[in-house]
Order: sequence, then C-alpha cells, then structure tokens
Amino acid sequence: MKLLEREELLTGEILDIFHSLRKNENRAVHESYESVEDAKTLLSLAYKVAVWFMQLYGEWDFDPPKFQLPDENTNEIDNINELKSVYEKELNKVKEELAAIREQQEEIVDLTTRKKNSKILPFICKSSFCLSCAKIKLEEWLVKTARKENNNDKNY
Repeated sequence: MKLLEREELLTGEILDIFHSLRKNENRAVHESYESVEDAKTLLSLAYKVAVWFMQLYGEWDFDPPKFQLPDENTNEIDNINELKSVYEKELNKVKEELAAIREQQEEIVDLTTRKKNSKILPFICKSSFCLSCAKIKLEEWLVKTARKENNNDKNY
C-alpha cells in the first residue's frame, strides 16, 4: 500500500478506507476485537473499495447497486451446531477407522514376528499357529534332537 501511495495510485478517501480496513482487520485478529457495528461499517467500506476498483479497472460505466447489509440469520447458530454435530460424528468415525487400521497393522507386525520366529524354532507350524500342530512339531523336534545327541555321544 505504501508503494501505491508513493506512486499516487492510491489517494484520498480510497487510501483512508484501505488503512481503516487494514487497521481494523489487525485489531480483530490480534486483539480478538469483536463489534457487530464496526463490522457493518467496514463491510460498507469494503463495498466502496470494490465499486471503485470495478469502475477504475473494469467497466467505466459500471453502475453499482445500492449497498445492503446481509440479512441477519437467526438460524445461523442452529446451522453451526448442526455442522459441529456432523463434524464430530465424522471425526469419531475416522478415529474408529484409524484404530481398526492400527490394530490390523499390529496383527501384521505380530504375524511377521511369528513367521520370523518360526524359521528359528522348527516346531512352530508354518501353515497355522494352532496349538495341536505346535505340540506335534515340538515332539518331533525333541525326538530328532535327542537322536542326534545320542548319535553324537556314540561317535566319541
């Protein structure tokens, strides 16, 4: 804005409106300033800037309609509460889906760990992790190990 002012592209009332809009926007954002009356005034000023811009850079014969404030919507709070409710439901749904995905990932990690261990421990069934298969494989492994040890003892 300073450059436009220095180049005299913004002067007079329009420059004052721009400064007013900028200062009030900063105050609203940084100081949590809220005033419905100030907002109405600033809205009309913003409308004047838009008309000025259209007349300067758009059509020269632009004839703007008279400024009107937006209708006050008393149902706005109900709409906000309804949107909040829908948002919270969707958020909970996403959280549940995320929890399910995390649980699946933990099962995959657990399965991967079991598969790695099955290569180390020969008595774990590779087709399933059932208890009966594990008992049978363990018994077979113990018998084989005992035979090897007996054979090794005989060779000495």
